[in-house]
Amino acid sequence: MTETLAEPKQVACSARRVIALRYGPRGVSCEAKCAYCDHVGRIGWCGDYWISFYLLEIEHMNPIALGGTHRPENLTLACRKCNRAKRNRPLDEWMLMIDPTWPVSPRYAASVAP
Repeated sequence: MTETLAEPKQVACSARRVIALRYGPRGVSCEAKCAYCDHVGRIGWCGDYWISFYLLEIEHMNPIALGGTHRPENLTLACRKCNRAKRNRPLDEWMLMIDPTWPVSPRYAASVAP
């Protein structure tokens, strides 16, 4: 019988580094914006490995509760207000709430069609 590995309960340091490197070079503190609004925060480095996000949080675009993972492709930065408001909503549903003109994926459009 084979066991499947459970998803870790928190985002790994390696994934945090990948996210930070989207905004600036390793070891250099920089500004970063929330993925959903214009709120600006900072990314701080302590040496080459530990990263802190000031006024921003790691956000799962596809929530863990809906099958999302802690992989970097599913992660972005969001301000606390947006991260809490999005909750466990799929990305398409959330984006339509904050911007009704946002392009909807065919999968989501089919699920909400009358």
